[in-house]
Formats: sequence, structure tokens, C-alpha cells
Amino acid sequence: MAQTAPAPGDETAIQSYLAMWSRDSDINAASVDRFYAPEVDYYGKHLSRAAVLADKLRYIRGWPQRRYTEVPGSIRARCNADRSRCRVSIVMAWRRVGRSANVSVGRARMTFDFVPVEGSRKIARESAHIL
Repeated sequence: MAQTAPAPGDETAIQSYLAMWSRDSDINAASVDRFYAPEVDYYGKHLSRAAVLADKLRYIRGWPQRRYTEVPGSIRARCNADRSRCRVSIVMAWRRVGRSANVSVGRARMTFDFVPVEGSRKIARESAHIL
């Protein structure tokens, strides 16, 4: 894959994804269906969308207050020649508050592989590296 601009819609999808993660009510089966392919390489595990949703719901129970934002200028993309697969990464800043009021603040480089599936571009791989 060569360094390129994200495929049309990939950058907007990541921004929508981060906004969704800041609101509990947006994390549901429909939102996971909208963002994820039917099968996902999810942090090194091969999972179905249903399993991704279950993991996301477990996560928000532990961190009920979350704010995730893009660090401006941090987006990078590499796509194959026909842009059928694009690896898009972004530095995400977070502030989250756990159930016991513990606060976590930090940054991570989130990486997503977008592929065409079900008539749109969806995440087929998700990973992160804490900075």
C-alpha cells in the first residue's frame, strides 16, 4: 500500500466514529453495523460484528463518561492501487471517567482498515497504540 489521502468518506467515517464513542446512546447494533464489516480483525482477534458490539458495550459500562477527539493534522492513509483497502490512522485524544470516578486522560494512534462491503466502506480491522 502506498501513502495516499484517505479514500473518499474514510476521514469523515473516523470523525463520526469518534463522535459516536463520546455518546452512550449511539453505541448500539445499528451503529456497529454501520461502521463495521461482518467480520473484523479486532485488536488481533477475528470477531463478528456481534462480538465487537458486545466488547464495546462492556467497555462503556466500565467507562460511562467518555470524550474522544481527533488530534488535528494526525490522519494518515495508505491505500492499495484501486483503493479497495485503505489503512487509515489518526491520533485520538481521550478523557474518560470510570464507574468509580477514576479519570483517564491520554492519546492513542487508532488504525482502521476500510474495505467496500454491503454497499459502503466499513472497518475490517481496528487496532490502537497508546502514545
